[in-house]
Amino acid sequence: ATIYYTTDGSEPTENSMVYAEPIEVSGSMVVKAMATKPNWMNSEVATASYVILAPMTIAEAKALNANEYAMVEGVVTFIDGKNVYIQDATAGIDLYLNSVAGEVAMGDLVQAYGKRSAYNGLIELSGINPADANQFNIVSSDNPLPLVVKTIAECLDGGADELQSTRVMIEDAVIGAINTNGNTVLTQNGSSINIYKVPALEDVEANSHVNVIAVIGYHNAPQLRVASPSDVVVLNANLAVTPMLLQGFAYEQGEGPSASQAITVSGQYLSDEVTLTSSSYYEMSLTSDGVYSSTLTLPTDYGTLSATTVYVRLMAGLMMADYTSEVTVTAGQEEQVVSLSGNVTISNTVEAPTFTPAAGSYMNAQMVSILCPTDGATIYYTTDGSEPTENSMV
Repeated sequence: ATIYYTTDGSEPTENSMVYAEPIEVSGSMVVKAMATKPNWMNSEVATASYVILAPMTIAEAKALNANEYAMVEGVVTFIDGKNVYIQDATAGIDLYLNSVAGEVAMGDLVQAYGKRSAYNGLIELSGINPADANQFNIVSSDNPLPLVVKTIAECLDGGADELQSTRVMIEDAVIGAINTNGNTVLTQNGSSINIYKVPALEDVEANSHVNVIAVIGYHNAPQLRVASPSDVVVLNANLAVTPMLLQGFAYEQGEGPSASQAITVSGQYLSDEVTLTSSSYYEMSLTSDGVYSSTLTLPTDYGTLSATTVYVRLMAGLMMADYTSEVTVTAGQEEQVVSLSGNVTISNTVEAPTFTPAAGSYMNAQMVSILCPTDGATIYYTTDGSEPTENSMV
C-alpha cells in the first residue's frame, strides 16, 4: 500500500505527499493519512492531532486557576520525597509527583506537566507521573542553583506568593533549639520563621548566629526547608577587649581610690549579654566619675556590642600592699581576662626611737627614756625581746 498524507488538516488524495519516513512534528499539527493499493478500495482517512506544549514561566503557571494544566521548566532546588521544588527566572513552585523520582537531583533542569493545585497554601503542579517522559523530563544536570539574599521579614511577606518555593539566603539570624523532627525557630531583627525538619547539625548550638540557605515552603504559613547541614553556617562570636593589661594603679594609704584607667569592650555575633566581673580590690564603672561596682552588665543589640568604655580603679580603704587582680569579661561561651596591678603606699615613715642612756652594760639599775624624733609619734615598746606592735605597751 502507498500512504498519502497531509499536515495542514486537509483531506489527503493521491496528489498529496507520499509517506516515506517519520514526520517531524515540532508544533501543533493535524496529520491526515490514507492508504491505497491497486485494484483495492482506498482506506478511510485516519486523523491524528498533535499538540507540542511550550513551557510557560513558573510565575504564569502559579497565576493559573485551580485545575488548569501547565508545562514548566526549572532548576531543582529542594527534594522531599514526592515534592520536588523547582525555580526559573520568574518564580519557584513545588512539583507533587505521583511517586518518588529516584534519579532526579538538585541542580537538574527539568520539564514537568501537571495540574495547578494547592496544599495548605503551598502552590503545586500535581498529578505528575515521573516515569512518563511527556509529564516529567530531566533536560540537563549540574546547573547552578538560584540564590537571593532576603530577610526573614521579606520571607514572611512574600512567602505566600512571589517568594514561595524560591531559594534564599538569610544572613546573621539566631537559631533556636534544634529540632530535626519538627520546627526550629530562626529569628532576625524581631522577625521569626520556622525551619521545618532541619537536617542534623554539628557544632551548631541554640542562640548561635548563623547564615542559612533554604527554600521557602508553606504549610498554612511560610516556613523554611534546608537541604543540607552545610546550608547552615555558624558565624563565629567575637568578643574583643583592649588593652588586656592595666597597671600602675596607686594611692597613699588613707587616701584612695586610685585614678581610673579605661578598657574598651566590643563584640559581634554574641549569644548573650556581656558581663564584667572584677576580682578583689578593684571596681568598675561606665563613667569615670560614676558609681563603681565589682560587676557590670552590658546589653547587646542582636548579638552586637558597639565599642563601650569601662573605667577601672583600685578601690579605697586598702592597707599598704601590692594588689594584683583581674577583670573577667564573658558573653556566653566567650571570655577575655584583663590583668590588673597596683599598690597602696605610705611615703611618710616615722623615725626609729632612740634610747637614753644608750644600750650597754651598767653596774647599777638605769631609768631608760625612749624618745622619737618624729613630732607627735606614739611609741610602743616591749621588754621581753619580742617585736613591738600597736598592741604593745605605750
